[in-house]
Amino acid sequence: MEDYDSIIVIPYRNRLEHLNYFLENTYPLIKKNMNNCKIIIIEQDGEELFNRGKLLNIGFKIYNNKSKYFITQDVDINPCEKVINELYNKELENDEILGILNSPCITLGGITKFSNKLLFEINGFPNNLWGWGVEDKVLHNRAVFYNKKIIYNYYAKTEEADKFFKKFEDNHDRKTS
Repeated sequence: MEDYDSIIVIPYRNRLEHLNYFLENTYPLIKKNMNNCKIIIIEQDGEELFNRGKLLNIGFKIYNNKSKYFITQDVDINPCEKVINELYNKELENDEILGILNSPCITLGGITKFSNKLLFEINGFPNNLWGWGVEDKVLHNRAVFYNKKIIYNYYAKTEEADKFFKKFEDNHDRKTS
């Protein structure tokens, strides 16, 4: 039985400024515009390299079969209200993945939406990749391997992408955060 329409999973470590911005600005927009949504923040402690994929998988496992959709949400990317209304709330077919804001390197990082069922069909993110940048490409490769349809949103491809997303500069230590 599904308890939520969507669960937004945020992997987190050492970005208090970004988290505070998200909680003060983006969280209220999500709550206002999404019915029956839960936001969870999974925090990594310790001195190991950051493991985004493992943190997301923890959230997925805890909430398996508790929602129709999962949305991955990096804490340093904040959508505007239009994006939340049109994309976070968008209905997807069972074999579709929606890239809400992804790297131009053809990955499924940043902000991505997929059904609970699809996520487990492609075996989620890898748990054994520490550091930055490869886990989202592995997820993309798994989606392609399993013949899932990937839809990239046009807002991210425009020259005016900053109008739709508030992104923080990438000035954090990639070894620890």
